[in-house]
Amino acid sequence: MDGANGAVDDRDSHVAALESKAWKQWLRLSNWLGISDHSRVSTRTLLATAPAAMSGGPDEPSLSPEWQSLIDEAVSEVERNLIRALADSGATLPVLGYETEDGDVIDFAWADARVGVAIDGSGEADGWTFCPPDPAKILEALKLSGVM
Repeated sequence: MDGANGAVDDRDSHVAALESKAWKQWLRLSNWLGISDHSRVSTRTLLATAPAAMSGGPDEPSLSPEWQSLIDEAVSEVERNLIRALADSGATLPVLGYETEDGDVIDFAWADARVGVAIDGSGEADGWTFCPPDPAKILEALKLSGVM
């Protein structure tokens, strides 16, 4: 299977009408989608609200494509907010989910300078400087390491 897109009508009136039959069909379908490398599933509820949630207001500054790509890769709102703050402050682009030679994964990394950010504050890797997810402290570390 190359890929699949699916939309599920999750409105109460439709789910209640088919009850267990629809649930069994959904489980069968989701098993197939689970083995696909490229699949997306959405629900009627998400489809109805997505355009409003995705549109940026006029006060929201636009980001360069490189920074926007990082926003798209981020897995949490904390990461997205940090990316926006770093972009606004003029920081150089980090790598998200960088893996060190020892196999440690660093949430945000500037590998050449060996500066990293662990969102949960527990970052540790030999020879690396770790910062909390605080833009001011990250910028300070990047300046000290010569990145900025």
